[in-house]
Amino acid sequence: MTTDDLDEVTAQRRRTMLIAGVVSLAVLLIGVGVVFAVLASRPVASKPPITPAEETSSAPVSWGASSSVSATSSTMTTPSANPTITSAAVSTTPTGQIVRSGRIAYRLGGQIWVAGEDGSGAKAVFASASGDYALSPDGKMLVVAQSVSTYALVNTASGAQLELVGPIELPSWSPDSSWLAYTAGSAITGYSVRRVNRDATGDALVVTHAAKPQIARDGKRVALTTSLDPGGSDPLQVYDISTKVLRRVPDGEGAENFAWAPSGVLYFAKDSSGTVAGSLDVANSALSKSSVVARIPASDPPASAGALYPGPDGSKVLFALTGDDGYSRLQIADVAAKKITSPTTLYDEYPKGWLLDGSAVLYIHGNAIQNEKTSLYRMRPDGTKRTIVVSGAGL
Repeated sequence: MTTDDLDEVTAQRRRTMLIAGVVSLAVLLIGVGVVFAVLASRPVASKPPITPAEETSSAPVSWGASSSVSATSSTMTTPSANPTITSAAVSTTPTGQIVRSGRIAYRLGGQIWVAGEDGSGAKAVFASASGDYALSPDGKMLVVAQSVSTYALVNTASGAQLELVGPIELPSWSPDSSWLAYTAGSAITGYSVRRVNRDATGDALVVTHAAKPQIARDGKRVALTTSLDPGGSDPLQVYDISTKVLRRVPDGEGAENFAWAPSGVLYFAKDSSGTVAGSLDVANSALSKSSVVARIPASDPPASAGALYPGPDGSKVLFALTGDDGYSRLQIADVAAKKITSPTTLYDEYPKGWLLDGSAVLYIHGNAIQNEKTSLYRMRPDGTKRTIVVSGAGL
């Protein structure tokens, strides 16, 4: 075989190997394409959606219908673009009963402030130099006097305000904070008790010829009298909202101040008249009988009992005696012992209520009208552990 023949054979082998390589590469590329095509055609696995059992949420408390009447004569002010007043969730017992929040309200520096019962987390919520006010049990709403027969409903979180026209005295909050009862009318036209939702809607008549409503802790009954200044013969009555039955409280004639205890009994105070000493009385929850808890301490000039504040367990009642001298003296009635005592020897003390656990009372000390410095105090019922909660706070 010549050299030329060897070269031709070598060249032929190279061509054969090159063709084989190209074919192999083509086969490989085709195989890879097939693999990608198969993978692309398979569904992509994803994380399974959250099922309702896995979701977490905080549902608001249902306040329930507070009135079937939709008409209202109230108007809304707009301190913000879209003010809203909503029901905020609060702690509840296993039975769903609303539990009062540990928040308090007081006046300081021309503002009404809301804070924890120890004074923490204080926030100014409404400009007000004078006038009555009341914080809702859930601590989320404030009702404040603006003028005669005009009150503001204020959301303590957002500051949103609603105008409530009609009350001639401070309204009474329902235990679940969803509605209020108030006195309307005048001594000339006659008084009536009305109710309104916390958003100022559903204003409706409750009872005619009635005044000074106080709503029971179950929200089903309203204690009321016939006048803002009842005389000795004016009856103390209780209106049942569901049955619409009005019942007289035994021996309740002439009671000026009254308040429900958590147990459902009704405490009421009767002033002295002539030779008859005043007293703190209590009617049982069935309203079948009343009894005297204790006699009002004698004083000269005679003193009358102001607003009553039954303690959380109902065993004690906080109030103040006010005489013609203008001074206010703090009093605590022990129901079981049938005894009223003065926890301090000081004057110018005005009760605000009890701590949630009933371990102490809250009150304002100092007479602002006489330019005395006022402060919010707390004190044990026996008069010990007297401590300033908010210096400068007043009514």
